Amino acid sequence: MEEISKKELLAITGISYGQLYRWKREGLIPEGWFVKKAAFTGQETYFPREQVLARIKVIVALKDSASLEDIRKSLEYRERPRLTGAILEVMLQRPEAARIASCDFSTRNARIDTWVLVAGLIDAAVEAGIVEEQLLRLIEGALAADAGGDPTTGVPSVVGASSATGAQVSIAAAGEDLYYLTTSDITTLHGDANIRICASRQLQIYWDRARAFSAPAASETVADETIADIREATNEKGQHHDL
Repeated sequence: MEEISKKELLAITGISYGQLYRWKREGLIPEGWFVKKAAFTGQETYFPREQVLARIKVIVALKDSASLEDIRKSLEYRERPRLTGAILEVMLQRPEAARIASCDFSTRNARIDTWVLVAGLIDAAVEAGIVEEQLLRLIEGALAADAGGDPTTGVPSVVGASSATGAQVSIAAAGEDLYYLTTSDITTLHGDANIRICASRQLQIYWDRARAFSAPAASETVADETIADIREATNEKGQHHDL
């Protein structure tokens, strides 16, 4: 992997030392990209060249029209890798859950956010004694939501929300039907007498186990797509405010 020194990075991009470290504090530039190495002057900081240049391109292009928080969230969503269900073997630590994770759906590609959600669903279902056929329908709903389709079962997950601290997934029953609920869904439906929570799982543990798989990538293509997406979203917000 080609690297770039901090001195060269500042010269090429025209940003200041203060901006670089502010964006690090704001979570826009991952701390893991700041690698200190011995140099003639003592120590020098190096970065993965392609990733950091693409990231700074996005930030510089959008910082005057979008908040740093909006930029960070968009980058986190876009740059999470799509993985097969093999990652479930890392996140699940009970034999029954691992067996279910080996079903056909595990060959599909989905964002790591979704596999975290699926891992929580599998563990919750095993705990609640939910039959495999019902669980597989819930998983299909989560995967359909990830692909942008219209899930045939379950409440669609808000992509990206499952990485928030304290986020959880629950399996709920309404009559004979089962649904999966994310944290925001549970808050909205709190007190609904028709909804019974069968089992819940905090998602942070699955994020911790999957951390090695979730390192963000970056490229010129991702940078250009992110810039276009955030500009479009910002324009839409402006139009709503004008109404």
